[in-house]
Amino acid sequence: MPVSGQELATLDFANLIGGPLNAVVQAQAKAAITTANFINEVGFKTTDGKKEPVNMSFKYSRRNDNGNNQNFELTVPLITMLPVPYITVNEAEIEFNAKITSINESTASDQVNHESDLSAGRSWWYVSAKLQSKTSYQRNTATSGREERTFDMHVRVKARNQDMPAGTERLLTILEGSISENSAKK
Repeated sequence: MPVSGQELATLDFANLIGGPLNAVVQAQAKAAITTANFINEVGFKTTDGKKEPVNMSFKYSRRNDNGNNQNFELTVPLITMLPVPYITVNEAEIEFNAKITSINESTASDQVNHESDLSAGRSWWYVSAKLQSKTSYQRNTATSGREERTFDMHVRVKARNQDMPAGTERLLTILEGSISENSAKK
């Protein structure tokens, strides 16, 4: 029995296709929030109600302009030393296959059985008559139906590291400008 269009009309394509697309958009939004939280938590601290960059200080010695060894201290904003995670969904591919098979089987059989046994006899004083009849009717009906639905969904998402947004790049450039090298005191 062929599958009617009504079988396919019962499928909720808005959710079947829209659901994975919505998940990709939500994943992209979560990635952006994760990046913002990373920058805020790792790169800055709050002091007296103000955000300030977290700095790393390093002490080292090197020869100064006079050729003498001198101790120096280098202060670098931590966020300029770390890779900031910028992940973006580069490609999303959704494949959906639906296979619907409807099979209806119906069988009916009629069986009529008739049995008769008739006997008659006659006699005057010893008259005997015997009549015997047997009748049976039998009807068997069987109906069976089977419907198979097979769905297959394949979602493939490709992500890549995105270029740094211009605002973050500008922030890092400003913070790089605050890198300082000072003579260290012994």
